[in-house]
Amino acid sequence: MLRFLAILALVVCVVRLFAAGLLTPGCVLIALLCGVALMAFGPKLRIAAIAIGGLFLFTKLASGGDAAAMNGLIGQLLAVAIGLTGIYIMFKALFNPSR
Repeated sequence: MLRFLAILALVVCVVRLFAAGLLTPGCVLIALLCGVALMAFGPKLRIAAIAIGGLFLFTKLASGGDAAAMNGLIGQLLAVAIGLTGIYIMFKALFNPSR
């Protein structure tokens, strides 16, 4: 039942993105097929794919679809994410010295 609800949420999200003009019909088909395929994979791959897809859609929305602005925004967001990952590793080593 939960998988059906997840597929329903995927369809609603993709149709709303298409209605907002952020996705082309070809992208809608790819997004739906990839979303269903990702449900069959493990949770780690699913989380990674959702994060990458969310980054792509956020940058597309924030840049207004301009490719150069999208690339610049993705670069800046990835730099922040890499910096935060380094801080996370430092805190994890500080508070969990057994590993």
